Amino acid sequence: MSDKKLLAVEIGGVEVDVKSMSRAQMLELTKLRKAVKVTPDDEEAVQAVNDFMEHVLKDLYPQLADGFDACSNRELLVLATVTEHFSAAMPVEVIETLLKNA
Repeated sequence: MSDKKLLAVEIGGVEVDVKSMSRAQMLELTKLRKAVKVTPDDEEAVQAVNDFMEHVLKDLYPQLADGFDACSNRELLVLATVTEHFSAAMPVEVIETLLKNA
């Protein structure tokens, strides 16, 4: 049995267990963010990052699919940030502290 601690957050009135992105998803996100760093004023590059994260969140959390558009930007940003930190193997305790301070 694994002692890995799980993390749950409430988004749009639904509690979801935080999941990890795949390595390929992490690499794609990194690539897209590098493009934004090169040209921070490029709205298309910024939108590509946002679109990719939306796709990842809908893939990881299908239970939110029906109400995804009803979720606030803040809720989605929190979920995206927590998912990214969780995927990077940041300790759950650190993520919980971030959530408390959000």
